[in-house]
Amino acid sequence: MPFSMRKASAEKHLFFAFLGWAVFLMFAAWILPPLDSHLQPQPLTYWCIVAIAAILAIYTAIIVPAYFYKMWRRLPSVPNKASYGLWVGFESLTFIAILTMFWSACIHSGWLAQVISEGLRFDSR
Repeated sequence: MPFSMRKASAEKHLFFAFLGWAVFLMFAAWILPPLDSHLQPQPLTYWCIVAIAAILAIYTAIIVPAYFYKMWRRLPSVPNKASYGLWVGFESLTFIAILTMFWSACIHSGWLAQVISEGLRFDSR
């Protein structure tokens, strides 16, 4: 029986999302020039990287809340509610903290604005 993505659990989708990010980041590091280089990637390369990152970001933004929702919904049916609730709460708080740190770093460092402006500059060549 072939593997069906519709029947996959939230945990498998979460694994696929993180695996996709790992493969994407490895290929982006391999394809794109170093940051201190005077070389610039071709516009097609740049926009393909941006498009794949956007698709992965949307997929991740859908699957992570679904995963946490499923985990919290499972709380009443597990035998050891206290330790399971503590673990899922820890997972949720850790995820929120990491998301907050990432968002804060992107906004306050100006990295996000720089990426967008460099992408817009590629079109003017």
